[in-house]
Amino acid sequence: DEIEIWTDVDGFMTADPGLVPGAVPIDSLTYDEAFELTHYGANVVYPPTVKPACRALVPIVIRNTFNPGFLGTVIKESGSTSNINITGVTLLTDLVLLKLEGNEFTDSLGVTGRVYSLLARNKVEVVLASQASAGNSISLCIHSDRALEIKAKIEEELRYELHFGQIKSLGFEQEVSLIAVISENLRNNSTIPGRIFDSLGRNGVDILSIAQGASMLNLSLVVSKTDEVKALNVIHDAFVNDEDRQKDTAEATALCNCGLRYVSMG
Repeated sequence: DEIEIWTDVDGFMTADPGLVPGAVPIDSLTYDEAFELTHYGANVVYPPTVKPACRALVPIVIRNTFNPGFLGTVIKESGSTSNINITGVTLLTDLVLLKLEGNEFTDSLGVTGRVYSLLARNKVEVVLASQASAGNSISLCIHSDRALEIKAKIEEELRYELHFGQIKSLGFEQEVSLIAVISENLRNNSTIPGRIFDSLGRNGVDILSIAQGASMLNLSLVVSKTDEVKALNVIHDAFVNDEDRQKDTAEATALCNCGLRYVSMG
């Protein structure tokens, strides 16, 4: 009827508690949310472990060997119980952002396909990709350990376009991090991205690149490594702690309206 996986944590959390002190356990999430969370840094379960259960629609329960009384997290087909609009905020570090810009390069030059083919041949994982609608700039986020090698290979592949000015520049920003906001609610709640951008803007965090997955479960943001912990906390606080505060205020207001006058809501 279900599979229990006993590990050393209480299940999935809304963020890494070592970086976000306000992180709370997630009671329930979908298979898709679990895959997204694990892919983007939540190392609670190994994704291939989940796939057979997902195919058979068997719920998985993540339990803590050191806290057996805790119910943990249930992973199932549907019915995420998150009441805070987002399921989790994760972090990937040790990345670089490759940026390819040009005045003329368009689909006729085949630049995008050639770059992706080169990355595939060299077995390079693209963590995030973003392309301007005008077709004259591409941003690719990759792991930093092969950044210089890959930059040199792309320069060789596009040497003629660079020489004749069809591609203006190829550069990369070192020491960037990727923040991924995961939630089934991203599919049908248009206010979530606005709250994310507002919280980062008010706290002075610059966004270097943005992408949203086709599944609409994941909004990924690239920020400077120096801002990674701040970005994690302000996004988490914008949903988890802020909504807790709103709930507490609403409950207090209801009590006052019902005749409980210990505090003034003014």
